[in-house]
Amino acid sequence: MSSIRVEIGEIHVSAEVLGFHKTALVGEEPPPALFFDISNVCAYTTNEFWKVVDLKQAWQYSAGSPVFHMFREVSIASISCFLLPQPPPGKDRVSLQPVTLIDDLSVKTRVTIKQK
Repeated sequence: MSSIRVEIGEIHVSAEVLGFHKTALVGEEPPPALFFDISNVCAYTTNEFWKVVDLKQAWQYSAGSPVFHMFREVSIASISCFLLPQPPPGKDRVSLQPVTLIDDLSVKTRVTIKQK
């Protein structure tokens, strides 16, 4: 194995909660559903200069040292998050418009793992 690279094309997450009481009260609208759409997640091994390398090169940085360092980079091409109001009982959901909280946010993070 020369390198580890993990890629995920799309992730869709939704959450519908009713809060503390866990049941919808008569006459009250249920809280909105929360939706996340995440696309093109990629995680890979890098060297100390954040260049993509194979595992052998990544291990060389810590060779002879009592402390092991591993450098990882994770990138996400797009994160979108929106709320969709829940229809009151007996109403149609199609007529309700989603409320966008985050739209097309790209993220890149760098992580250093240090172990003795």
